[in-house]
Amino acid sequence: MKKNYQNIEEDIKHFVNKELKDNLREVNDWVQDVTKGKVMMIKLDLNEKDWAVLKELAKIEGKTVQEFTNEAVIDYLRRKSPV
Repeated sequence: MKKNYQNIEEDIKHFVNKELKDNLREVNDWVQDVTKGKVMMIKLDLNEKDWAVLKELAKIEGKTVQEFTNEAVIDYLRRKSPV
C-alpha cells in the first residue's frame, strides 16, 4: 500500500512542478510584454447588445473575446494605417 501512495505523491509533485513552471513562464512572458509596452488594458464602452454580439462573433470564430478583439484591432489598424 505504501508504494502506491509514494507513486501518487511523486506524480502529484511532478504535475504541480510542471504546472507551476508553465504558469511562471507565462507570467514572465506577460511581464516582458508589459515592460516593452505591448500590453494594454482597455475598457470597451459597449452596451449589452454590442457585448453579446462581440461574444457571439468570438464564439463563431472559435476564439476567446480577447483573441477576437485583438485580431479585430490589428485588422482595423492595417486597413486604416497610412503606413
